Amino acid sequence: MKVECLILVFVLLVSGVAIKGVRSLGFSPIGVNNPYVREAANFAVREHNKQSGEKLKLKKVIVADNEPLDGNNGIMYRLTLETTHGSYNHYQTFVLIKPWLPSHKLKLQSFYPVHA
Repeated sequence: MKVECLILVFVLLVSGVAIKGVRSLGFSPIGVNNPYVREAANFAVREHNKQSGEKLKLKKVIVADNEPLDGNNGIMYRLTLETTHGSYNHYQTFVLIKPWLPSHKLKLQSFYPVHA
């Protein structure tokens, strides 16, 4: 478990550098019923299902944080989700959103199980 956490921290640090040298401004809590949170959560589950072949269904968003990225690089959403129909019930996901674009241009950064 400790090794997985260290790997995740490393990947997140490297991915922050990989996004055009984007500087992180820090995560802040956001309401789980925020429209962008709901959009990001539904998108994350759909994309995960496409990539994995699973048939998860979003039950609810448990915790939501967002982090504006330096410049016009978007807003990173960090969500803890409760799902049904999977091997696990809880997942953490990171979704990048550019809300000022017409399609909101969402990108799934990661999606992995967590122990609740």
